[in-house]
Amino acid sequence: MKAGIVGYGRFGKLFVDIFSKYFHFEIYDKTFKLNENEKATLFKNFTGCEFIFFAVPISQLEQSASEIAPYIDHHPLIADLCSVKEYPINILTKIFPNNEILGIHPLFGPESVKVDLNNHQIVLVKENIPSPKTQKLEHIFREESLKIIEMSAEEHDRQMAWTLCLTQFIGRGLKLLPLSKKQIGTKGYFDLLDIVNRANADTEELFIDMNNYNRFSEEMRKQVIREFTKLNQMLEKEDFSE
Repeated sequence: MKAGIVGYGRFGKLFVDIFSKYFHFEIYDKTFKLNENEKATLFKNFTGCEFIFFAVPISQLEQSASEIAPYIDHHPLIADLCSVKEYPINILTKIFPNNEILGIHPLFGPESVKVDLNNHQIVLVKENIPSPKTQKLEHIFREESLKIIEMSAEEHDRQMAWTLCLTQFIGRGLKLLPLSKKQIGTKGYFDLLDIVNRANADTEELFIDMNNYNRFSEEMRKQVIREFTKLNQMLEKEDFSE
């Protein structure tokens, strides 16, 4: 099967590496040094693709999709691989109104995939009546031992605010603190160091985008800060001198 992927950063490369056994990929990334004629020639290679995957930063999705849209007909399924779902699906539906749109969030990345995808999760948000193309993708994901979870875009973003965004918020917030990497520490502490390392392995752009484009993340951050403030105030009121 022929598929196109727009975006060939850390995750785009991982996606191609994993799924190249199922697809012949046409690849485009904004870092490719192409003039307009070379870019047009490359985009023409996407013609005939059965699937088009967008693995670009969320803030770049609209521009990337608009740029390639003139070369895409009604045939391929259009999917985003973003960590937010409401915004990307709305954008892709607007730009590709006649295509099947599928939201995909692979809950794994270069830091978490060491051997295979066994027991990792992948979220699917189906905006249309599932077609044979969607069924093909589901079969491929099951072949790779992924756990498929279906939900709405709204529910996905609501949950991600309290899982992914929260983890990244804490991990990045702790980055500049003098955290010891010495021998002495509980397992919980070293698990916390692992969170810090994983969170900061991703780009700052990803961290900003997953917060700015998820309408539930701001309230999560405010609530977390409120609760930590309450804890600190409680401790400041305690008299530990006795």
